[in-house]
Amino acid sequence: MRAFPILAAALASLAFVGPASARDDGEAARCAGYAARLDGSLGERSGVAAYRAWALFLDGYNPIPFSPAAVSNEVARRCGDAAERPRALMFLQHFLAATGDLDAAEAIAREALATAPSKGSRKTLARLRLRRGDEAGALALVRPDVRPGFSDQRILAELYDDLGRELGGDADQRATLPLLAKGEAYWRAVAAADPSRESQMGLARIISQQGYPLERLGQARAAADAYGRAAVIVEALRARPLDRFDEQSLSAALMTLYVSQARALADAGDRAGTTDAATKASALIDGEVFAPPGSGLDGQIATGRWAGDPTAGSTADAFRQIGANLVKVGAPDAALPFLRFVADFRAQAARAEGRPYGGRDLVRVAEAQRLARRPAEAMATLEGALPLLRAPGPDLMPGVGQIFVAEGLLEKGLALDALGRGAEACAAFREARVTFSPEPTHYPMSGPLLTQLDEAVARPACAKPL
Repeated sequence: MRAFPILAAALASLAFVGPASARDDGEAARCAGYAARLDGSLGERSGVAAYRAWALFLDGYNPIPFSPAAVSNEVARRCGDAAERPRALMFLQHFLAATGDLDAAEAIAREALATAPSKGSRKTLARLRLRRGDEAGALALVRPDVRPGFSDQRILAELYDDLGRELGGDADQRATLPLLAKGEAYWRAVAAADPSRESQMGLARIISQQGYPLERLGQARAAADAYGRAAVIVEALRARPLDRFDEQSLSAALMTLYVSQARALADAGDRAGTTDAATKASALIDGEVFAPPGSGLDGQIATGRWAGDPTAGSTADAFRQIGANLVKVGAPDAALPFLRFVADFRAQAARAEGRPYGGRDLVRVAEAQRLARRPAEAMATLEGALPLLRAPGPDLMPGVGQIFVAEGLLEKGLALDALGRGAEACAAFREARVTFSPEPTHYPMSGPLLTQLDEAVARPACAKPL
């Protein structure tokens, strides 16, 4: 029920990779021609976001610092390699569609369909036709592959559903909303004619998909409403008699919706709404109920039911988001149980896998403790976190480790300041600022952190040359 399941959409489109016999010199030249179109879009912030959404087709290629020329050259290189060209073309088709170059995207899809006709290649082209408003053309492409008895409304509903999974990578999120609204209208018609679980979930899914673009457009309240409308539908389905599998599936979908709603409400500054959505989400863990309703967050988490269980990774991710949202709306006490769960889970998972635990989650715990006016507890947490931060795991990219250390030192300085230990706080701020040099500015998180550090060391009590 995620608003933007880009991986699922990407894997589905693998079906249109052409056979080796089609990868001739002409295809390589056409591929390189499409690659030459990249520079303009990659120079825009929205284009970079679209690139990151579809870079999985390039094995996550991520030049540091980011460079449009480096990306174009890499794609062109892959276009010249017969083995890598199919994925390069898939990247180009998705990226060009996401940045509004529908002519080029459709040309690639038509070439793929001519080379290797398949259900997947027909659906890919059909989704591009929907982007142009050509529903009749989309229907004509996919109708031969549809089960007998499916109405045109049902076919279009599912096509818009598939398209919705791709739209989160689009540079122009405003243009995605009318498409999703059309999909909602078709799913409503289908659900009215056949109020089955499948059709109701289709309706809930297309409504929830509207939340992501609304969030990106800064319309947090409208996004929260979309997630809430979808949650109402799923709640009604859960009220029906269900077998255990369906109960688990619906509960997991509902938890995701409540986590998303809490995030949007936090962005809207709605503390009561954020807390309510977080509380609802906390009782729904991978389709299971943590503890009886009303037992409280601490009681639910204290059950330890998922302690050390690697399958609880999605739970930890959800709890991390919930904790961050509660901190954002000024409810650090409520956030602490969630953040502690995340830190404990990640530490146990690292031990189970025989790798070092990085400790960054502990910094978030310390932040919540400080904001909850428990600076002594925050300092104790940081004493355990900083040694872990200074010994990062081998999988970190260049510059990330120093960012994490600087975050920990900044939090240490803020906790010391809250304890009235000003001189020590200034020393921590200065150490954090020096740790951040040279500045790894190619990471989005580096900008706000650098601003915080510069403001901290510029305090009158701390002002002296670094």
